[in-house]
Amino acid sequence: MTDGRNDTTVGRPTAQNPDGSFAPRDGGEIAAFFDGLELVDPGLASVALWHAEGEPRARPAIEDVACNGLVARVR
Repeated sequence: MTDGRNDTTVGRPTAQNPDGSFAPRDGGEIAAFFDGLELVDPGLASVALWHAEGEPRARPAIEDVACNGLVARVR
């Protein structure tokens, strides 16, 4: 791909959803859905990075999750 996305990360979910239900989006495209909301920590990030403070478990690699989450509040 020429838009900077990792072919493996995007290719796997795209191949698993041949009906077109998966639409790869970059951070800016995802954030646009939440325009007008105030981002709250951790904001927009891979859900692989989300965890409870002090959680001892190993986290999966970002490439293995290929899913972002966003935390925001209404102003």
